Amino acid sequence: MKLFGIELGNIGWIILIGLFIADYGFDMNISVWIWLIPLPLFLISVYKSGEIIKLIRSWIKKRIRDMKKLLLLSLLVLFGCSENEPSIPLEAEDISPILIGETLPNANFQNAEGNYIQLKAVLEEKPTVLVFYRGGWCPYCNVQLSGLVEIEEDVLALGYQIVAISPDDFKNLQTTTEKNNAKYKLLSDPNGKFIQEIGIAFKTSTMLKGYITTKGQKGETSAVMPVPTIIIVDK
Repeated sequence: MKLFGIELGNIGWIILIGLFIADYGFDMNISVWIWLIPLPLFLISVYKSGEIIKLIRSWIKKRIRDMKKLLLLSLLVLFGCSENEPSIPLEAEDISPILIGETLPNANFQNAEGNYIQLKAVLEEKPTVLVFYRGGWCPYCNVQLSGLVEIEEDVLALGYQIVAISPDDFKNLQTTTEKNNAKYKLLSDPNGKFIQEIGIAFKTSTMLKGYITTKGQKGETSAVMPVPTIIIVDK
């Protein structure tokens, strides 16, 4: 198509419209109307050549490809989270604990000095009675821990050792040990990672966190708590 006797291809029309936009944006005057004259001709030219339809089709195909990529990425993230981050129940009644006969995963605990100790090393010492409690702030747990002191000699006579584990910060272990006159090991499960892995953890409620704060605990309160559990490991 010609403009003022000059043959213009589609690229030429695009340049022409670009000049119009530039001129319109900086100086609105009579030249606006001069530039508007070729606009309908450009649209007719592009329409007749079928390029508008091609552009629309190309745009739709690109959007579909982008949506497919986004959907695939969302699914990967969803399944990735479900595999790496097990769901933690809100209530203690909803836990799914490890079953009798299953192998315990290895774990890193902390002692009262903050040193890390592997569960594997603890279990290699002798058959073990693992006792899971919520923390030194819990009055019911302290009753249980004190009761274990009374039967510890009998447990030792049977060839077992007692190891008590909680998500309590390791800084609180010495206080708990002294309060209950415990001679057995008390270990901290940082962030409650191990109790989550063996399926006895539930989320710490806001109300419970508030109560723990009033007990003067050191360190951060764990986001999860264990259901009081005893596991006997003889191999």
